[in-house]
Amino acid sequence: MTAATATLRADAKVIGLVGVIHGLSHFFHLATAPLFPFMKEELGVGFVELGAVIATFYVVSGVAQTAAGFVVDRLGARTILAAGLGLYAVGLALLGLAPSYALLFVGAAVAGLGNSVFHPADFALLNAKVSVPRLGPAFSVHGIAGNLGFALAPVVVVPVALATSWRVALLACAGLACAWAVVVVAQPALRTPRPPAAPADV
Repeated sequence: MTAATATLRADAKVIGLVGVIHGLSHFFHLATAPLFPFMKEELGVGFVELGAVIATFYVVSGVAQTAAGFVVDRLGARTILAAGLGLYAVGLALLGLAPSYALLFVGAAVAGLGNSVFHPADFALLNAKVSVPRLGPAFSVHGIAGNLGFALAPVVVVPVALATSWRVALLACAGLACAWAVVVVAQPALRTPRPPAAPADV
């Protein structure tokens, strides 16, 4: 195997993994909203009240994203990406298990915190692991994968909810997030050098 072939394979693996992870993050974005018709009947609330839950998710995610970038720089992209997937799993599980409307906000906030890490961690990994000539295609795959995640979410969660329940659909999403957190931790292709320590003040 030539050096060029090895580099191509390594780049393709990282691009593929990060693309799938980004697609999952967008999949989880849209996993809850298609379940509103099922949730409103059981919880006795309307679409406006359920929309407030989703708004909580996006507000927490948006506010925390800047801080997540600093944490990624300090602790490393792979570590924070795995933590984000873990938080997503916890948040989705809390949404699926919530016995009342009020507790949906707790799950949404935790999931939003998990979601906040994806863009900082994804771009840090692509910049660190993909060769410069392939960064353009890497960012394109990243964006396309996110859109595919949006498209797939209702196609997947609604049939699961119809066959079982909305709670099972969200718990299945939580299991998927947990499984991919393990993949991120175990995948050598996503390892990056430990960020250098900040210089001590003199």
